[in-house]
Amino acid sequence: MLFLLSFVAILLLYARIGDIFGRGWLFFTIIALLILGSEMCGGLFTMGILITSRTILIAYRRT
Repeated sequence: MLFLLSFVAILLLYARIGDIFGRGWLFFTIIALLILGSEMCGGLFTMGILITSRTILIAYRRT
């Protein structure tokens, strides 16, 4: 249930941002952040980098 509520909240936020700035720009930004998070996971050196990169991936994978 908590996953569903957080998904709906993020979805509504992204829809509003997409209406304001345009969906193409929003799509490009989300893809860029997913690539950044994936590259950070691949090149991690410390546990802090792993936690940060996984947070980025989880936050932007819900779109």
